[in-house]
Amino acid sequence: MIAFSGDLVDKGGLSFNNDIELAFYTFQDEVIEPILDALELSRYNFFFVPGNHDVDRKLDKEMQEIGLLNILKNSEKVNSFIDSGEEDGMKRVLPFAAKGGCANNLVSNH
Repeated sequence: MIAFSGDLVDKGGLSFNNDIELAFYTFQDEVIEPILDALELSRYNFFFVPGNHDVDRKLDKEMQEIGLLNILKNSEKVNSFIDSGEEDGMKRVLPFAAKGGCANNLVSNH
């Protein structure tokens, strides 16, 4: 298994005309697949947690982010927010949560 701890792409795909999907396809083709092929591993053996550069920050409003930064000052507040299931301020990470974190689900097959 390969665990990748984020920042597959830079600045939410900025260098790919702000096309984060294209950035992930490129990373998949040029980095993930060659590594998996060399190690004879399936895409299910590549797990990653998105870093701050892997998310599309435009999905959340600046006001929501500022509010959360001011409210989530301790682990109790953070846990309460997570447990609430609230999506405002979390939209930038929802695509990764839905895909399950393995390379097989990271981007659609192309």
